[in-house]
Amino acid sequence: MSNIPDIKEDAMSWEEKITWVGAAVAAAVPAVYFTVTLGQLGEAPVTEIAYQRSLLIAIGASIVLTIVGSILTGIGTGIWAGIRAEITGKGSAEDIDIDRKDERDVQI
Repeated sequence: MSNIPDIKEDAMSWEEKITWVGAAVAAAVPAVYFTVTLGQLGEAPVTEIAYQRSLLIAIGASIVLTIVGSILTGIGTGIWAGIRAEITGKGSAEDIDIDRKDERDVQI
């Protein structure tokens, strides 16, 4: 029995990676939005803070960052699948189950 962990068993599914991208965007964009918006408190009263433009930019940034992050995650997953197939010698990148599900998903 080998002590080397099976790379495939430890890998996250593509859907799980996309969920992490969404979580990172959902945490980062509002933090930047509130920093920019609340940074105006020293310059103007609360009722006169211009939040609309920042809000629209934050919404657009969330959409764009989620799409770009998903695309880059897909590309990175494909590249890593090919590298992993070359290292382990098990099949090709097409044979590796990138879109696999966890057995716990079936039980839900």
